[in-house]
Amino acid sequence: MVIINRIRKAVAIITTVALTSTLILVIFAVFFRYALNNPIPWAETVSRLLFVWTIFLGSSLCYYRGSMFKVELVKNPPRLLILLRKGIEIFVIIVMLYGALLLLPTIAKQYMSVFPNFFPIVNMSWPFVAIPIGLLLLLGEVVISLYEGFFQIGKEN
Repeated sequence: MVIINRIRKAVAIITTVALTSTLILVIFAVFFRYALNNPIPWAETVSRLLFVWTIFLGSSLCYYRGSMFKVELVKNPPRLLILLRKGIEIFVIIVMLYGALLLLPTIAKQYMSVFPNFFPIVNMSWPFVAIPIGLLLLLGEVVISLYEGFFQIGKEN
């Protein structure tokens, strides 16, 4: 559990830095474009790249903290609904694994292309790599939740 908590803390720090950097970069880009009439050519590309990483890394943190969008119809669900929720989590794991497998050829194809004009040394696989990394982190959180949920149901018996 110590390793998992350290990974969560590292992801939280990386996500915070990426989102803060995106915000600062966009503010500077707007200021330079409209106040100084001298746009920063690479600002949009870098802010988009940072935002993609923020979303995919932050999704695992949202799942862990329970802050993802959800609708609870029953306040204290009976055991059957808890089992149904765990079944849905298993289905989500299968969909995420299938999506990650479908994404691998796209990442391999994008590995050879580069960002247009301003970043010829940075290839286009960087935004796409955020997707499987974010999926793996989210998958880990779902598996941990699934394990803890079944362990908790077993304790009730």
